[in-house]
Amino acid sequence: MRATLTPSQEIGAYRVAELLGEGGMGAVYRAVHRPSGRQVALKVFDAAGVRVENEARIQASLAHPHIAAMHEYFEDRGLRCLVMELVPGETLAQRIARGPLAAGDALALLAEVAGAAGHMHRRGIVHRDLTASNIRVTPDGRVKVLDFGIAKLEHLKGVTEAGHVIGTPAYLSPEQLRTGRGTPRSDVW
Repeated sequence: MRATLTPSQEIGAYRVAELLGEGGMGAVYRAVHRPSGRQVALKVFDAAGVRVENEARIQASLAHPHIAAMHEYFEDRGLRCLVMELVPGETLAQRIARGPLAAGDALALLAEVAGAAGHMHRRGIVHRDLTASNIRVTPDGRVKVLDFGIAKLEHLKGVTEAGHVIGTPAYLSPEQLRTGRGTPRSDVW
């Protein structure tokens, strides 16, 4: 059953402002932390389980200027919620759809994404869905990597069933298609 929150609804210490998007595991809302007034991205999961806890654990372990910061993880009325930095701007996919980037701008964005990927990989994390839709470009031209929903940490038990491939089909590396497993090389692909 899809958990749907409405504007002005309260969950935990947050008041929902608007729906930002929906995915396979839940929805993301712009919300306001009532005590401080800080605006955040609130990801509300439809399902419980290891994958939700992995995402929270992985994102909490990352502190990098080009990775969206996680503020907290909580449960309220049976819903699991991940509170993250609200990143203004548009996805890289939206930016590319508006027209070609100048070579210098494209290289600058690529360098920031590579820096974020290198940070993840040094910590044993493979994003497994590093796509233009999971990269946000801020109004001042910086990038932030988002959505660690299918990321994998080397020492954590996998939650993908044998024989299943996860990720965005157009971005899957050959080894992900063949084996269903992602490596740091898959993120670079």
